[in-house]
Amino acid sequence: MPTPCRTHARRRGGRTRCPSGPTRRCRSRARGGAASPSARRSAGGSARTTGTRRSPRPRSPRGSRGRSRSPRCANVAPAGPTVPRGPPEAFDRRSRRLDHIREMRTYTHAEANAALDELRPIAERMVAHRRALLEAQIKQAQLVTRIAGNGGDFTPGEVRDAADEVTREVAGIAECVRQINEAGVHVKDIDEGLLDFPARRGDEDVLLCWKVGEPEVAFWHGLEEGFAGRKPLPPD
Repeated sequence: MPTPCRTHARRRGGRTRCPSGPTRRCRSRARGGAASPSARRSAGGSARTTGTRRSPRPRSPRGSRGRSRSPRCANVAPAGPTVPRGPPEAFDRRSRRLDHIREMRTYTHAEANAALDELRPIAERMVAHRRALLEAQIKQAQLVTRIAGNGGDFTPGEVRDAADEVTREVAGIAECVRQINEAGVHVKDIDEGLLDFPARRGDEDVLLCWKVGEPEVAFWHGLEEGFAGRKPLPPD
């Protein structure tokens, strides 16, 4: 019968050597179901404990790998119905236009005709600047064509003068429009010199219509009708 290993045996390379016997693998015999520490430290983990086994850990759902994943947007409130940030009228362009007209000055038929004494020459200058601008743009386009064609037959002064003329006419148009708008009148067409005077007909917001070349303000139309829908004003 081999000599059993004693507690003072030294461990080498996963085996214990007893002082009085050959090298043997020590196995502890569990008593009462408890496993000795030497069994848990057996060579290469090959020895199995004979004690009570632990119950297996519950497996996490497939794909989670045992890690709990907190939502990235945990503090975000659940989506709900979109609430507009203002009354429905705030999203109606026509409503904004009506409010804008109500805030501006309105003209009677007589007041619109009286205002023509000041606005008529401004509108005529606006039309003249527009025609001059078209001519300046044509000259500038012709100069660009010449430059692209042969790269010569022009002077630097011509290029500068053409650009200055366009800039000057654009500024003239802008100034005329500014003066007309300051009077509370709308410029609808710079080529024709078409102006609209905000007015009221009963409870309705309308526009009194006039253009360069007409002797007086004699037409009106609704806000959404435009020039094509204008109608003669009844006599005062």
